[in-house]
Amino acid sequence: MDTNVNALCSQGQTTLGTRIPASSLGQMVPFPHKLTANGDLLSGRSGGARIVINDSGGTLLPGRGIRWKDGYYGLKIGALSGAGEPADGVIDHTIPSAGVANGDACLVVTQPGTPVYVVTDGANALARGDYLKTAADGEFTKDTGTPSTNGKAGSCEDTTIAATDQLRFWMEFSPH
Repeated sequence: MDTNVNALCSQGQTTLGTRIPASSLGQMVPFPHKLTANGDLLSGRSGGARIVINDSGGTLLPGRGIRWKDGYYGLKIGALSGAGEPADGVIDHTIPSAGVANGDACLVVTQPGTPVYVVTDGANALARGDYLKTAADGEFTKDTGTPSTNGKAGSCEDTTIAATDQLRFWMEFSPH
C-alpha cells in the first residue's frame, strides 16, 4: 500500500488552496518517514500531517516551524514560529526549495512523534536526544534551559549536527 497517496495533497506537493474543499481542510493524512516524496521509506515509522493553507502573506520554506492563523487552528498557517514560541507544526520537508506560496495548500506535520527533516539556526551543535526549541524564522535550536524553556518542539534524531546555520537534520516532532 502506498501511504503517500492522497487525492488532495501529498508529501512534496503544494496546490492552490482554492482546490481544497472546506470539508477536507485540516484533514489528517499519513506522513511516512521519507527524505524525499518519492524516496524509499527510511523506517517503519509513520506520523501524521494536516492539509492546510498558507495564509501568512508570504512564501514559506519547507522544514520550518509554523504558528496557526488566529481563529483557524489546524486549518491555516499564520506565520513561521519565532524564537521561544510554540511550534504548532512543521511544513512538509519534502516540498521543493521554492516553498509554499501564499494561498497554496500543503501538508504540515502536527502529530507528536512524527519524524521530520528541519533546519537549525546554527547557534549550537546538536546531538541525538537533545531537546529542541524554536528559534527565529521557523528554525530550531538546542534547548539549553533547565527546565526546558518555552517553544519546545521535539528532540534531535541525528547523531551529530555542527553549529552551522541552515543545516538540515531529523527531529521527532513533540510540540509544547
